[in-house]
Amino acid sequence: MFISWCLTLNTMWQLIQLHECVPGTRFDRYLDLGRHAFGPKLGPWIVLPQQLVVQVGCDVVYMVTGGQCLKKFMEIACTDCRQIKQSYWILVFGAIHFFLSQLPNFNSVAVVSLAAAVMSLRWFMILYIYYFIKYYPLNLII
Repeated sequence: MFISWCLTLNTMWQLIQLHECVPGTRFDRYLDLGRHAFGPKLGPWIVLPQQLVVQVGCDVVYMVTGGQCLKKFMEIACTDCRQIKQSYWILVFGAIHFFLSQLPNFNSVAVVSLAAAVMSLRWFMILYIYYFIKYYPLNLII
């Protein structure tokens, strides 16, 4: 864990140093940094495929995790309902996010963000209370 922390700290330091390694020029994006490091023609060919791999990988994990959560929620909420395949839940999750991506600005998603924050706090409280009830039971004599 300590080695991982050291590597993270070193990477952060390098990114800070590379952020403005040329006086007056800021490298805010990896593409700009790649163009500076490898040249204007070769830079995008090196940086963009790596960014694409990372983005697609994150998207796949996000979609699968969201679909699993929707499936698990439905299994808990409706025990008598017919079970739907995991791939369909992933499609439902994607369709919901496709709809949300069509909203005009982030102010339209403020209610969704508020609901997600409240839900996160509720899950935290449920797990926190469950942990203490399970491992530290109250032996109250009344």
